Amino acid sequence: MTDGAGVFAAGARSQRLTQGDVIVVLAGTPHRFPEMPEPLSYLLVKVFY
Repeated sequence: MTDGAGVFAAGARSQRLTQGDVIVVLAGTPHRFPEMPEPLSYLLVKVFY
């Protein structure tokens, strides 16, 4: 997360993210931002191997 805050859900787990947090989502895992009370920015890196 580069700016802002929100709740991120991946699979059956969810957690609040704030600036500086990093998460890893395994391929095929359903994921979303169910709560975004303020604008947020994030950097997405996809790794293919």
